[in-house]
Amino acid sequence: MKILLENIKGNYYYPIYKGAFNYDEKIHPLHYIEKAMANLCVERRSYQKDLELLKIEWDSVDSITSIEMQRNYHSNRVATIINDEIWKDPIIVYRDQKSILDGMHRYWAIY
Repeated sequence: MKILLENIKGNYYYPIYKGAFNYDEKIHPLHYIEKAMANLCVERRSYQKDLELLKIEWDSVDSITSIEMQRNYHSNRVATIINDEIWKDPIIVYRDQKSILDGMHRYWAIY
């Protein structure tokens, strides 16, 4: 999934539900990332590689629960990237230089 850089400015991101971004909800993950790191929460699933499975999981519940699950996924994923030093891998940006192809969670880990 193509992630626009403008969707990550301001220390938040928009959750996705039923195939569309929910622009009414902004998730500020920094507090949750710190909590996930302290609790050694691990998330090995890659957003790009496992997105279809993640969307099935997130779409199988109501929107409130889905947002909570996404917040936990993203926070735990960033914590895993920091703890395992995966943040050293390059972030891949599309040619348009306005969107990230791969590395959104590494961006958060560096941030």
